[in-house]
Amino acid sequence: MIACRLKDAVRPMRQLIGKIPIKGRVVVEEVYLSEQVRCRECQKTAPIGLEVVTVRKDGASKKILKRTFYCRAHAGEYESRARGEG
Repeated sequence: MIACRLKDAVRPMRQLIGKIPIKGRVVVEEVYLSEQVRCRECQKTAPIGLEVVTVRKDGASKKILKRTFYCRAHAGEYESRARGEG
C-alpha cells in the first residue's frame, strides 16, 4: 500500500494546454505544461516548461510522431497558438 502511494506522489505534473491541428484533424500537436524539461533551443533544464507532442490519429488509436520540450522563454509561439491567441 505504501509503495502505491509513493508511486502516485512522484508522478510529474503534465497538464494539457491545447491542441494545434497541422494536417486537418489527422496530425495534431498537443501542447502540455510539464515539470523538469530540457529545452531543445538552449539545452538548459527548467523546472517548468512546455512539452509539444506531434500525434497522428488513426481512428481510436494515436501514434506519437515527435516529442519536443521547451523552456517558457522559447515556447511563446506554441503556448499562444495552443491557447488560441495567435
